[in-house]
Amino acid sequence: SNRWQQGLQSLEEMECSDVLPNIVTYNAAASACRVMFGEQWQQAVKLLWVVHDKCSQPNAITYNAAINACDKGGHWQRGLSIFEAVQNNAVMPSAITYSVTIGACDKGGQWLQVLYLLE
Repeated sequence: SNRWQQGLQSLEEMECSDVLPNIVTYNAAASACRVMFGEQWQQAVKLLWVVHDKCSQPNAITYNAAINACDKGGHWQRGLSIFEAVQNNAVMPSAITYSVTIGACDKGGQWLQVLYLLE
């Protein structure tokens, strides 16, 4: 499936036609990248930083999509660093934020990190 490509293309088309994407639009595109079983985890992370630059503050949904994409792509370290960005940017992590971060650390065999998250 090429939904992630369609999502990114839609973002580009919006910007070219002077329609400004909002946080919901970026979150949908990041989620589409995540759904590709981690194949496009880099795109989801890239969108997180695009949101930061263009929409000011990513929300928990944006961070969750990026962390989950890292999990699906087997990059627990990147997911954990994004979780730390959640905390540093004063975004309230949701149960989903903890769940996807714990899942990423679990798949990477990083139980000490999981215990750290639960403190």
